[in-house]
Amino acid sequence: LDIGGDAGSTCGIPVGEECPNIPDRGFEMIYGDHQNIYIGYSHIHNVKLPMKAQEVHDVIVEFNHFGPSWSKEAIRGSETINNWIVRNNKFVDNMVPSGATGTSGTADIGVWAGSGFQGDNWEIYGNLFLDTRTNWIQHNDAIIKAGSVATASFVSNWKVYNNVFAGIQGPQSSVRLIGGSNNLVYNN
Repeated sequence: LDIGGDAGSTCGIPVGEECPNIPDRGFEMIYGDHQNIYIGYSHIHNVKLPMKAQEVHDVIVEFNHFGPSWSKEAIRGSETINNWIVRNNKFVDNMVPSGATGTSGTADIGVWAGSGFQGDNWEIYGNLFLDTRTNWIQHNDAIIKAGSVATASFVSNWKVYNNVFAGIQGPQSSVRLIGGSNNLVYNN
């Protein structure tokens, strides 16, 4: 499945510029307790936000190519977002241009927001996270971020392993799993 704007279309600089030629989202799954979702073998590109998920659980995301895109995340999750497997995907040239904290990239995978947040039981492995744009993107939070200290949103039972991070820079180019228990990050 090929989802997105025309190849070569871009979202301009500075951050916040309207991008009338770029679709807002690739996949949007919000409200209504979605479950048992499979997203595979897709190219989600030239959109602002490739995937937004809210109240979605029991999901497999595999063998996709995310990017390029122009948002603060490639996958954004909020509310109840439990039991996900994200494996064997390519995340290439995602996120907005560098800027002040809060205006540039949060995380390629960012799961933390919403009242009643629950974001447990994720497994992320075998993925490539790559940025080829020299000095363009700064990760202000992480490459993969789950949970939030500010909102006391904690995650448990996350496994992040055997991923490749390349060409990504910034003070927080890492994996951040906030609070909870039984979280493992290794061999990345």
